[in-house]
Amino acid sequence: MIEMGIRRVWMMVGVLGLTLGVLVGSAEASEGSASSSRSFADAFFVSTRAMPDGQRSVEWLGTGIIWLLITASAASLGATLYFVWSTQSSALIPRQSLGAVSRFLAAGGYRKAIKVAAEDHSFFGTVLHTTLLSAPKGHAAMVMAMEDAADEETAKRLRKVDLLNLVGQLAPMAGLFGTVYGMILAFRSIVSAGGNADPVLLAGGIGTALVTTFWGLVVAIPALMGYAIIRNRILNASEVVIAEVTKLIRPFDADLRKASASAAKPASSIEPSGDFASERSADAQPNATMAQD
Repeated sequence: MIEMGIRRVWMMVGVLGLTLGVLVGSAEASEGSASSSRSFADAFFVSTRAMPDGQRSVEWLGTGIIWLLITASAASLGATLYFVWSTQSSALIPRQSLGAVSRFLAAGGYRKAIKVAAEDHSFFGTVLHTTLLSAPKGHAAMVMAMEDAADEETAKRLRKVDLLNLVGQLAPMAGLFGTVYGMILAFRSIVSAGGNADPVLLAGGIGTALVTTFWGLVVAIPALMGYAIIRNRILNASEVVIAEVTKLIRPFDADLRKASASAAKPASSIEPSGDFASERSADAQPNATMAQD
């Protein structure tokens, strides 16, 4: 999986580099033309500036900023799609694992339930496995282990999603850098023209400023939206996982089993207090079985 992801990243970088080479080549081919018309590709993907003699030259720093932002946009889009896929309900809480663990626990197959949880590396499987390992210590220890495991797994997944937040915060800054650089070019053309610059000469710097700002927003808005959506999905999944695991470990609660047994037993059939020790031993059966396993 990791090697396949790396190959895809290099393929994407290669495609972007090839596209950049084609666009820059077309822009350089038109340098000798006196026409001031620019194609859509020249306007949004390559930063150029007009020379006093009417020719155009590629502005490499502005073009580099544009393509840095385009690369960040492609990376954030790919990361967003991956996180959306990996935070689906079926990926975080596999129904197959949930059903198998429920059957094994109901039948007393605690060791089999632990094995299924250990083989399931999803959010649900990780939390459940840690919880079941604490069964010999009692129900209260299981609840504490479940909450700690859920918090740890949530934090681990949120740290990965922070990549989108980082891209969303830095992209406008890169766009602002391009904006400032474009305005510097525009004012430099005014100075070089003695305060009476041709609007065509100003257009190059202003165009660089606007295009870099445009790409900064194109990167930041989807990245921040994706971060907010995926973050909420992870937090909601954490609550659902805790609820499901709580249901599964309910039979390990001795007090709950006592209450259920007392409610189900008629009043006339309640045993004397002398049999309390045997009743307590029966109540601790799931936890004792887990300790033996």
